[in-house]
Amino acid sequence: AIEPNGAKTEIFSILDVDGRTRYARVFIRAITTDGITINQFQASGYDITEEQHYRISLDRLFSVFSDDMLDIEQKVEHLLEVGLDYYRLDTALVSMILGETYEVQYTKSRVASDIKKGVKIPLSDTFCGQFLETSAFLAIDDVSSGDLSQLPCHSHTGIESFVGASVQTANGPYGTVSFSSTKARGKPYSSQDENFSLFLGSWIGFLLGNEEQMEFMANQNDYYQSLFRSVPAMMFLCDNDGLIISASNRISSKLG
Repeated sequence: AIEPNGAKTEIFSILDVDGRTRYARVFIRAITTDGITINQFQASGYDITEEQHYRISLDRLFSVFSDDMLDIEQKVEHLLEVGLDYYRLDTALVSMILGETYEVQYTKSRVASDIKKGVKIPLSDTFCGQFLETSAFLAIDDVSSGDLSQLPCHSHTGIESFVGASVQTANGPYGTVSFSSTKARGKPYSSQDENFSLFLGSWIGFLLGNEEQMEFMANQNDYYQSLFRSVPAMMFLCDNDGLIISASNRISSKLG
């Protein structure tokens, strides 16, 4: 479709030997000697696989985050799925940190795993415990060759590749989101990988923060409902416009 002496840029994709899509941005020019007949095409390009996967994965995050058909738990699980695809690792965890205890809240794994929701581990025995006080992020592409190889989370599970970030809600620190594999990654994590982890930590924190807020409101509502049923007084709650939201049995019966 290129005119003689014309040029265009295309993004080409191919599957590599392990089934992953690779991308290249290619500049193509149609060569002609008479201005009419194309004698040859010249092409030059460069690999944009990491850039493309990053962009596609961010689009997937936005899609999950903005999907009104999913509840909070489903959104968190889908976000973990996107993270597993992006990092090409096996296991994803969202934890709650309570003092010196690491408690699993969400988990998604592509391999057999004993780590389930509710499992509690001493924080000092986890990779997350190694970065929370000093940083919001940690990435290790080959644990065996580093200083953390003696940790129980390595010796007991064989984890060789790890990337994690802190999760903060509007109410303060919550815990961490992390991805891991028993296979070394083979190359260092990039600044894009760090940003992606921090994005996930922020978005999961926002979702869980909303969940905490809704739970608080539900508890408050239960409290007021109990109060309205048991206290023999004329009480009601209303919004700023005077619309009555809830009322005690006494005032309801008095006013009919």
